[in-house]
Amino acid sequence: MIQKIALFGVTDVGQERSHNEDNFVICQDISSQSWGFSRNKTIPLGDLGAVLVVADGMGGTNAGEVASHLAQESVQVAFQSLTDAPKSTKDREKFLIKCIHDAHDSIVEHQHTHLDTAGMGTTLVIGWIIGRELHVAWSGDSRVYV
Repeated sequence: MIQKIALFGVTDVGQERSHNEDNFVICQDISSQSWGFSRNKTIPLGDLGAVLVVADGMGGTNAGEVASHLAQESVQVAFQSLTDAPKSTKDREKFLIKCIHDAHDSIVEHQHTHLDTAGMGTTLVIGWIIGRELHVAWSGDSRVYV
């Protein structure tokens, strides 16, 4: 089992757009709900592991920054409610798939009640480190590098 871990993140508007539509969140220790991070700080990895979430709003479409925020927030809420780690890889994958479906549902629901955001979209990437395993799930064309 990984004893200690250091995680960090950064986002940038890039060279194509005038505003940033990215949202991300890191929880270094899901067991203690340690959301956020400090650079160069190593902490013990708890029983529920750590999670990194990145949502990249679709530039060129309406309200990408809203969609990415809703997706990131939906995944965060799911991990905040996690009290026990699924034991099998298959059950962990099912949890991650449910996270993506719930994020999608949250975005669709928001569009129904806020017509000005119709057509918004985002990519979504989730990296969950638990024990010695990294589970990755994504929707859209964002990439994950190990």
